[in-house]
Amino acid sequence: MRLFLIRHGQTEWNVARLAQGHSDIPLDEIGEDQVRRLANAFQGRRFSHVFTSDLKRSYKTAEPLAEVTRAELVATAELRERSFGEWEGKPYEAIRAGVLASARPSHEFVPPGGESMVTVRERLQAWLQRLELGHENLAIVSHGGSCSVLLALLLKAGPEASRAFSFANTGVTELHRMDDGHFRMVNYNSTEHLQEDPREGFGVIG
Repeated sequence: MRLFLIRHGQTEWNVARLAQGHSDIPLDEIGEDQVRRLANAFQGRRFSHVFTSDLKRSYKTAEPLAEVTRAELVATAELRERSFGEWEGKPYEAIRAGVLASARPSHEFVPPGGESMVTVRERLQAWLQRLELGHENLAIVSHGGSCSVLLALLLKAGPEASRAFSFANTGVTELHRMDDGHFRMVNYNSTEHLQEDPREGFGVIG
């Protein structure tokens, strides 16, 4: 069984390095092109499900992918990015400064009206625990921070491990589920599909 973990396509706020959180920012023109290339790369593959955050930048990334893989598309708010509350729309540099000024550890820090990374991990862990895994392939389309936490959870790594992961827009990470139920990462943050002369889909990976 293969699981593909995918970040959404580019938005204007990504380019400006603004915290999006739960703000429902759409894909920009480059993001829409990335999504087309992503779907083309999965032509010929079959998934049982494509799970996605319900925010439009994620949903619009997942929709064409579900179509080409003939998968059931399932959207849920549980796969959303971390909420930055009142700080959404602020530059990440300003948010980092606010975290540093706090006396709390960064993973426990809660932006005004937002979520801590501890809360995000608990939310995503609860969702994964309800996910029914069989022998069919599936994809999860989410956000940069959420993908990092999901990858750490799937690899059974601790909370700090998620800080080591980063995802490009439409970056694809492929994991194989072993006979013992554990996941093995075989491809990390691939953006091969965005190259001028990409390989023929993801069937050759792993």
